Amino acid sequence: MLVVGSAQISTPGNAHNRFWARLIADRSLLPLAAMIASLALLAAVVPPFDARLVTQPLIDLRDIGTQSSIEMPWGPWVKVTFRGRVQTFAELPSSGAPLDMWQLVDGSCWIWTQLPGTQSFSWVDP
Repeated sequence: MLVVGSAQISTPGNAHNRFWARLIADRSLLPLAAMIASLALLAAVVPPFDARLVTQPLIDLRDIGTQSSIEMPWGPWVKVTFRGRVQTFAELPSSGAPLDMWQLVDGSCWIWTQLPGTQSFSWVDP
């Protein structure tokens, strides 16, 4: 049992439980606990400072209409048909033939396919 002022906090169990009870009871440590929790969350969300964007080399435009095999993020290899290159994602066609592949000028490729468990087709970045 931890007594803080007139409050009594029951601390059954091990030292871990007593630590957290004391942390809650001692309001001066709450900002420290909040800061530690914020840093842990920040470390989990922010990529490392040396992270680099990895893009694929641009496909030669003479290869429009050629087929190649690529691996999808959920595992299977599929045969896609290269259809061309556009400047931005917004310029991709609003529809296409299944497994059409377009490339953006930044090197990212997008495939018109139906994701597992969905009823409609959409652009997927493999």
